[in-house]
Amino acid sequence: GISIGERDTDHLISHNTVTGNGGIGVEWRGVLARGGDRIQLCENEISDNARANPNQPEILVTANVRDVVIAHNHISSGPRKPVVVEAGAQRIAITFNTINAHAQNPGDVHAAPGTAVTEPVGLRAELQQLHTQGSDGQHLGWTTPARD
Repeated sequence: GISIGERDTDHLISHNTVTGNGGIGVEWRGVLARGGDRIQLCENEISDNARANPNQPEILVTANVRDVVIAHNHISSGPRKPVVVEAGAQRIAITFNTINAHAQNPGDVHAAPGTAVTEPVGLRAELQQLHTQGSDGQHLGWTTPARD
C-alpha cells in the first residue's frame, strides 16, 4: 500500500493502482512531530486491500493530519469501511469519489467525533474547476486552494 508520514508533505498522489495488500491501501501514519499534511490523493484505483485484517479500511487518515484532499478515486472496500478519519484530523476534504461502484455518499466516510471532515460547497466547486484535462483526455494537474 501507500504509507504517508513524517515529512511527507505537499504531495500529489495520483494515477496509482493500490490493490491486494495485506494492510491498509493508503494510510497516514501516526503523527510524531510533523504529519503528512497537505496531501492530495486523487484519481487512484484502491481496492481489495487489508487482506491480513478485514476490519481495516481502504484509506485511513490518522489524528493530527491536516489539509488533505481525497477526490476522484475509485475505491472498492466490499463490506469494510472505505474511508476512516480519526479524531483530531483537520481540514480533510473527501469528495467526488466512486465507492463500491456508486457515487460517494456521506455514509462512506467514517469520521470520529471531533474531526474536521469537510465538503463545503466552495471547496467542491474549486476542486471541480482545478481538475483540468487536455483535449487528449490526459490529466494536466491539481492545485490546492490556499487555506488559513
